[in-house]
Amino acid sequence: MTLPFYCKPKSKEQVYQSYDEMLELEWLEFPPVGWNISRANLNYQITTWYTELLVIPVGWEDVMLKLGECRVEGRVPRPSYMYSHSVKGKCMLITAGDLIEANSLQYKITDKEYREYDCLYMKSVLECSGLATIVTASNFKDKLIKREYEGWQQLRLNVPTEDLKSCISEMQKKETWLSGNKKWLDLVWFLLCTTDTLLYQIVEEGSSVLLELYPRVLSSLIQMCLESRYRTNYGFLMCVLRKEWLHAGYKFQTHSRENACAEFLLFLHCLRQLTLWFPTAFQFSEHLLVALQGAVNASRYGDFLCDSPGERAALRVSQRTESLWEAVFAGSTPPPNFINPAYRPTSGIIRPRVGSPETVRGWGSVFLKHVTLDSALEVLSERRHRLYTEFKSVCRVEGGGNCKESGAER
Repeated sequence: MTLPFYCKPKSKEQVYQSYDEMLELEWLEFPPVGWNISRANLNYQITTWYTELLVIPVGWEDVMLKLGECRVEGRVPRPSYMYSHSVKGKCMLITAGDLIEANSLQYKITDKEYREYDCLYMKSVLECSGLATIVTASNFKDKLIKREYEGWQQLRLNVPTEDLKSCISEMQKKETWLSGNKKWLDLVWFLLCTTDTLLYQIVEEGSSVLLELYPRVLSSLIQMCLESRYRTNYGFLMCVLRKEWLHAGYKFQTHSRENACAEFLLFLHCLRQLTLWFPTAFQFSEHLLVALQGAVNASRYGDFLCDSPGERAALRVSQRTESLWEAVFAGSTPPPNFINPAYRPTSGIIRPRVGSPETVRGWGSVFLKHVTLDSALEVLSERRHRLYTEFKSVCRVEGGGNCKESGAER
């Protein structure tokens, strides 16, 4: 495999810069009343995890640097999408950064300063957003940030407790594959159910939504359900992936070593499930999703290198590597196997058809791509033998004697 920095790009930064963030914000009709598009993060002075453009409430430009100290890695809450056709007009989708602990020596801020800046900022966000809902886990009991969201509606969700890293680890072992896969599918089902709930909040209730829970996954899924443009190859690759993952500082480099970028894989699996429910709504095929999963963990392209936009700029990634998008859009059209032949452009909203968790299917093209028929039969045979052994032992205990072999066999 050719390493990214040893590939000579054909068109320098042409493909990397083909996504214009300002044009995208204007297309989404940003900024609404009370908000402003600011270059407060010019030269990454607030955080290296975002690009230079930030949508913030009017009047906050001069104190954004101080506000960034109240958040982990300077990740201030940032509106990334605006829906203009709800029952109450415009509402926004806001992804939140994590709060740091007060009196942290690393940031040298006091509790008073903490509350002064972060509480006032979240109050301004609420005032500018109108009706707003914050999405958190049901066990969200952090007293420190209770004041941050005073006045916000709270949507508390019972999140599956399975850790993404442990799910991936179990699915990579033959003896624990089935249990790991069940936990993973439960997470996929939970996220699709949550997406459906939030679509109702946005479209029917006209509520802006601030995501504290799986913000990148949920934000990406919601936008692709609401906007037909994002269900095309260009909209998905050049807009959603860049805006919500590459430009929002998802740590591809770190997570590829620690957990195979499990959160990103979770998003791709949710998207795969949507393509099964709506086979004509998406322009791209499963082959593109599988190619993305492979490119994240081992690729000759530079798009998923590093952890943040600031790191990519410092290493001049756009000048020294090829872009995956250049390969996908070579000749202005994607490769035939990346295109869904059943695609029919639609302008309507799609809603996940969630029912029971059994409606979510496994993704064999990713999780079973290295499994041969012989190895699959071996796993099934071992599982059948183990169940048979357990059944005989239960029969002996309950029957107080021998278990008929013929009955056990049946």
